Amino acid sequence: MLASPALSDVTFIVEGTKLTAHRCLLVARGGEYFSRLLTGEFREAEPGAEIPIEGHTAAGFRALLEYLYTDELAFPDESVIDVMRLAHAYRLDRPYNHCVRHCRRQINTANAVGWFIEANQYGLDDLRDSTFKFVSRNFRKIRTEHKDSLRQLGQYPELMMEVMMEAL
Repeated sequence: MLASPALSDVTFIVEGTKLTAHRCLLVARGGEYFSRLLTGEFREAEPGAEIPIEGHTAAGFRALLEYLYTDELAFPDESVIDVMRLAHAYRLDRPYNHCVRHCRRQINTANAVGWFIEANQYGLDDLRDSTFKFVSRNFRKIRTEHKDSLRQLGQYPELMMEVMMEAL
C-alpha cells in the first residue's frame, strides 16, 4: 500500500520529497500524534492535505512509515537516529526502543561521539546515557583511532568537559 499512491489521502513533504500515505492506517497504527493530526480540526485533517515535516530526513520518515505499514522493525543504519527522533517525538515506544537497542549493539569508536552529540541535541536520553558511557570508557581508543570525532566533540565544551571528568 505504501508503494502505491493510488488510494492515498495524505502527503508528507520531507526535504522536498513527497511521501504519500493512508490516513486510516496512520490513525490506527500511529498513536495519538497521528490520530490528533489527521482527525482533528487542523488543516492537516482535510482530504489531500500536504503536511511539511521539518528537521528530519526523507529516508528516516519513509522508514518510520514502512514500520507503521508492515510492523517490521528494520531501519537502515544511516536512518536509525532520525527514526529514533521521530519515534520519540511521536511517542512510538516500540520503534524508539528498537532503535536504542540497535545503537547499543552497533556502537563503536567511529560512531560513538557523533551519536553522543546528536543524542544530547535531540533529548534522546537513553542513547545519550549509552554513548556517554562508551565514549568515557573508550576515550583513549577514540583519540587514537578517530581523532576527528573528538574535534567534533570539542565544538561542545560542556559535553567535552563531562566526558573528560568521567574518562580521566
